[in-house]
Amino acid sequence: MSLMQRTPPPVSESGLLQVQSEPDMVSAMRYEDEIETSNVSTRKTHPRLDRSPLDEYSRLKKDMQQMFKNWAAEQDLKFSKLITEISDLKQQNSGTQETNLEIRKFMAFASSEYDDMRKKKAKLEKGRFEYTENFMKMERKILQTILHPTEHLALASKDQKNQSFLLESTMMLL
Repeated sequence: MSLMQRTPPPVSESGLLQVQSEPDMVSAMRYEDEIETSNVSTRKTHPRLDRSPLDEYSRLKKDMQQMFKNWAAEQDLKFSKLITEISDLKQQNSGTQETNLEIRKFMAFASSEYDDMRKKKAKLEKGRFEYTENFMKMERKILQTILHPTEHLALASKDQKNQSFLLESTMMLL
């Protein structure tokens, strides 16, 4: 092994250290600014591989953002379809309500007409019954006059009352 001897740097003959100065002060100030900012340590980054955790995280984040955007777009589409369907249903409902109102009006009219017709029918049946009854009374009187002519004179006074009643009931029906 070789022994090496180290020696201190040579000292100038005057024994003083020599200092060099810059004649251009502006460039010297720039150099000092660079030295001050160069005190901030920066690390050179190495290119990351595709499978690094930060890359996985950013890719997952982008995928999730895209999924949320797609989901929001689908929800917006479904929401707009629902709004359209609801407005259609509202229109159908208002149309149905109008139709129901018309049906109710018609049913009220038909019911009142039915009641009127029923009253008229009852009145006609009553009149028919009275006519039938009077007709039967007249038949009996005719038969009695034919069979018993003497009794006919006694019934004639009663017959005038029945005829006037028959005339009055006929006028009421008309």
